[in-house]
Amino acid sequence: RSNNYKFEKVFIVAIFIMAVLSFITSTTDWIIKENKPVFYPVSIIVNEVGESNFVNFRRGVDRAASEYNVDINFITLFENGNLEDQVIRIKEEIEGGAKALLVAPVCGKGVSERIVSATTNKGKSTPLVFFEYKDMSNKISSVSVDYKEVGEKLADAVIEERKDKNKARFAYIVYSKSLGGYNTVLEETISERLLDEGFLVEEMAVDEKGTEFSNKLENFSGEDDSAFVICLDKSSLLEISDIVKLKPKYRWFISGIYGLGNTTSILSNLEEGIINGLVVWDEYSEGYLSVENAISQIKIFGTKSQELLENYYITSKDLREERFMKMLYPID
Repeated sequence: RSNNYKFEKVFIVAIFIMAVLSFITSTTDWIIKENKPVFYPVSIIVNEVGESNFVNFRRGVDRAASEYNVDINFITLFENGNLEDQVIRIKEEIEGGAKALLVAPVCGKGVSERIVSATTNKGKSTPLVFFEYKDMSNKISSVSVDYKEVGEKLADAVIEERKDKNKARFAYIVYSKSLGGYNTVLEETISERLLDEGFLVEEMAVDEKGTEFSNKLENFSGEDDSAFVICLDKSSLLEISDIVKLKPKYRWFISGIYGLGNTTSILSNLEEGIINGLVVWDEYSEGYLSVENAISQIKIFGTKSQELLENYYITSKDLREERFMKMLYPID
């Protein structure tokens, strides 16, 4: 009987100890540690001062960030198109712990090389993805459109418009700040096509007030002196279309305004007929794929890919088509 008593006593003590241990492990992570999600800090450095030109892109970024546990830091410049400013921001973000960078390079010669150099320190490279830029070397991951194809579509639209209505032979190719990078490809493609068709082509960098452009139009005398305007970026397209919107008399001297990309203001000007035609693409997917690409590089070092997005030429009548509405006004 004494043996049974001892056994019962040991059994009760064992049950008590197990109950205590069970309580401790259920209320603390002393023995069983919970797997906490890993968050990846990723910085996005754009080529402009404001965020208004990146609304759909940012929506795609935010969707991908929630799915891949990414902590996004969105950085704008102090001055539009300033390379030195962009390089400084890149270095600051790396020093601040960014595991990858998404960069929309400013336009100019040798820009991509400077950016790659800024992301490399003592032989170690921070994962880098270019967007709004087609990487010509295939050495840098990128998500973009084929800008040669975009240029051909814009040039063809201008050629077709003149053919239908026997309009002017002048064509202004307008851009913000400087040529270089993707807009050089655009400019060369458009110029070549228009020159072959007998257009008189002039390039023009537009400032924030569009002074030179306004002066050109002020010197025009009538319909025979009118011109087509093709803008190589969102900023110049907004600047030119807003100038014409504020000064309706300029419409007499402009046979058509064309450009690429979309923002709420650009689409509004297209709908009002101030902008005649646009080349657009799925900027929401551009943002999503850029983040996805960055995460792939973080997880598997050396992973590279170049994503090309489909692009479409649209006019105001296309805005009500369901496929374009979903692309231009994305809703999660």
